[in-house]
Parts: sequence; structure tokens; C-alpha cells
Amino acid sequence: MEVRALTQPEQKYTYSQSTQIAGQTGCIGHLRGDFDSSGNGFFTTWDDHWDRWKTDEFKAELDEVINTLREGKGLLHNRRDMAAFARANPDAAFMGNYCTEYYGSRAVPIWQMDGRYEQAVMERLSDRFGEVERDGLAGVLMETAKNAVEDNLQDYTAQLKDYVEGSFLEGLDDYNIEVMYLRIFVL
Repeated sequence: MEVRALTQPEQKYTYSQSTQIAGQTGCIGHLRGDFDSSGNGFFTTWDDHWDRWKTDEFKAELDEVINTLREGKGLLHNRRDMAAFARANPDAAFMGNYCTEYYGSRAVPIWQMDGRYEQAVMERLSDRFGEVERDGLAGVLMETAKNAVEDNLQDYTAQLKDYVEGSFLEGLDDYNIEVMYLRIFVL
């Protein structure tokens, strides 16, 4: 398998695009890969946009690509080998949404929190956005985000309806537009 730098037009597919562009380009989903804290384990998650297009043939081919990239000294073998690829291929770097140099599979360090502040942050989130049922900062953040989306759902979907023309949402009634919105932002 040949691994090469993305062309400039291909780079736009490394991040989620608007639902209109995703619908027009036939985006069936997004693959996310993460190395574990040791840098050796590798995990992927798949986010379906159109699960009916994720055929058995597609799943088998995607698994084959990932497994091939994990073998030997492949790009996804471990974090060290990926970093070596990035150093050896500086033309593979491009401007990203969250950091200035992006190589496609590197974890994006958005922020870190000192553990001693977690309880205070969780309490502040509960005070501001309502009580939550989950434990731990990650659970509280996810439930807080869900609460915020649900609290503002009517406003968000009203705005979304202004942009359905020419997208995969065109022709859907208000209820189904709301269902699609919830599927993307709450689940």
C-alpha cells in the first residue's frame, strides 16, 4: 500500500464539513483513530452519517486498510512510527482547524485540566446547566452538552431549517429535521 501526502483538495475531507457539503459529496461517515496512552494500542471509532451506505464490502475494505497500516512499521503501527513518518514527510503537514500543523491522525490536544479542579468545575457546570446523573468530569461534560442542546433545540432547528435547500435534509418535514439534528448532536 502506498501512503502519500494528501492533495490540497483532499485535505478538506479530514474534518467534518457542513451537512450540505457532506450530503453533496456523498460523505457516509468519519473515521477517528486514537493511540492509547502508551502509544502502542490503536483504537478507531466510526461515526455513520448514512448507515445504509456502509455496506459489508465497505466495512471489509476499511478494516483491511486499517490492518495494513498497523502492520510492520506502517503509519498506524504506533505513535513513534507515525511521528517518524511525519518527520520524514514534512509535505504531509497542512493547516488544520485546531492546530497549525496537522498530519491527519495525531491526537488534538484541546485542553487539559489539573485533577484538583475537577470537582469545582463539575459543581459549576451543574449550577449553570442543571443537575447531571453521570460521574466523573467526562460524563458531566457530555451530559452538560446534551442538556445545552436539548434546552436550545427549538432555536437551533429553526435556524437549521433556513439552510436545508440543496442538502440531504431537503424534503424532510420539521420532525425529521429535528431527529437528524438530535442524532448528530445528542447521541
